[in-house]
Amino acid sequence: MWKTAFAVLLVLAAPALASGAPSVSDGFDAVADEESNAVPEAPELDSGREGACSKTARAALRACLHEIEDDYWIATGKCLNLDDEDDRRECLQEARAERSEARRHCREQYAARKDVCDLLGEEPYDPEIEPEDFMSPAEAAANPNPYFPLAPGLRWVYEGGGETIEVTVLEDTKEVAGITAFVVRDVVREDGEIIEDTLDWYALDEEGNVWYLGEHSQSFENGELVSLDGSWKTDVEGAKPGIIMEAAPEVGDAYRQEFLLGDAEDIGEVLSTTATASAPGGACDGDCVVTKDTTPIEPDVLEHKVYAPGIGLILEVDPETGERIELIEHAANGIARAAAPPRSEGAPARALPSSFPNPFRSQVTVRFSLPAASTVSAEVFDVNGRMIRAMDLGSMGAGEHSLRWDGTDGDRRPAAVGIYFVRVRAGGESWTREVVLAR
Repeated sequence: MWKTAFAVLLVLAAPALASGAPSVSDGFDAVADEESNAVPEAPELDSGREGACSKTARAALRACLHEIEDDYWIATGKCLNLDDEDDRRECLQEARAERSEARRHCREQYAARKDVCDLLGEEPYDPEIEPEDFMSPAEAAANPNPYFPLAPGLRWVYEGGGETIEVTVLEDTKEVAGITAFVVRDVVREDGEIIEDTLDWYALDEEGNVWYLGEHSQSFENGELVSLDGSWKTDVEGAKPGIIMEAAPEVGDAYRQEFLLGDAEDIGEVLSTTATASAPGGACDGDCVVTKDTTPIEPDVLEHKVYAPGIGLILEVDPETGERIELIEHAANGIARAAAPPRSEGAPARALPSSFPNPFRSQVTVRFSLPAASTVSAEVFDVNGRMIRAMDLGSMGAGEHSLRWDGTDGDRRPAAVGIYFVRVRAGGESWTREVVLAR
C-alpha cells in the first residue's frame, strides 16, 4: 500500500518539478541556507553575553521562524496535490511569498522586543503579587484609581474606525492567582454585529495601581466563534500580570501591561500628566494622563490613549493617521452622563486639580487652588442640571484648598446613585468637576 501512495505522490509532484517549481529537497536546502542567515546564534544561558530580556527576544525569534517553516511546508504539501499545473505553480509561488513576508514580520518583532529591553532593562520579568496586597472589589470601588475607575455599573461607550465599543464593569468577580478581580466586559460591534467579546480581569493594589490579570477573548465572524486568540490568565502557562494604570503616573514611566510571550506583550509609557483633550463623552483641561501603548507582537501598531480623572479613558488616537476612537457616553449604574451645568456669565472654565475618591460611596474630596483670597461657595448638580446642594465655604486665602461632599442633598437626604457635578465659585470665576456616587 505504501508503494502505491509513494507512486501517487511522485506522479503529482512530477509536473511541478518539470515546470521549474522547487522540489521538496531543494526547498529544504533553501530553508537551511536562509535560516542560518536569519536566526542569530542563541547564547548559552550562562554565557553572560545578554540579559534575560534579550535572550527571550532571541528565543521568540527562533520560535517564530520555525513556526513559519511548519506553515510553509504544510502549504507546499497542499500545493503539490493540485492537479492543474498552473494552479500548482501559482500556489507554490504564493506559499514562498507568504513565507518571505512572515519572516520579515518575525524580524520586526525581534527588533521591537529588543527596543523593549532597552526601555525596561534586561532583568527577568517576574512581578511578585500577593493577594493580601490587593483591595477587595468593594474597597477598590470606594477608593478608585482616578484615571481607571472600577465599580460595578460603570459603563463607557466608544466609537471610531467603523466600530462601536461598549465597556461595562460587571457585578461578577473572578479569582485570579488568589486575587478577587473585577470583571469588565468589552464588546466590539461592526455594523451592529459583535466581532469581539472579551472579559478582562482587573484588581487594585493597596497603593492604587490597577493590575491587569488576564482576559478571555472571543472573536466572531458572521455570528460564529472563530478564535480565542489573545486569551491569557496570570500563572497559567507562564502568563504574568502587568499594570494598566499607575497610582501616580509620571512622565517617562514605562511598564509591561501584560506578559505571555507571543500572545500578550503590551507596553505602556507615560507621555503627559497635564494634557488637555475632549471627546463627546468627556473632557479634561490640563489634568489628563496620556500614554503611548505599543506591542512587539504588532510592531506597526501605535496608540496614544488619553485618560481623564474621574472618567477614565476618553480618547485613543493613532498618531500617524490621526484616526480617533472617542468616548461618546459615560454612565454609572445605568445613568448616562449629561452635559455639565451652565457656568456663570463671564466665568472662564478651569478644571479642578483633583477629586478623590471618584467614584465615591460616602464622601468625596474636591481640591482646588485660589490665585488670590476670595469668598468661596459651591453647588452640586445632578445629570439633569438641577442643583441639589449649595454650600457657603466663606472666605479663603490664596493657595490650595479642598471641600467635602457627603453625598446628601440640601435636606441632608442621601442622593441617588449616579453622576454629579460639583461647581466651585470664587472671585467671579467657577470651576466644575464631575464626580460619581456609587454607594
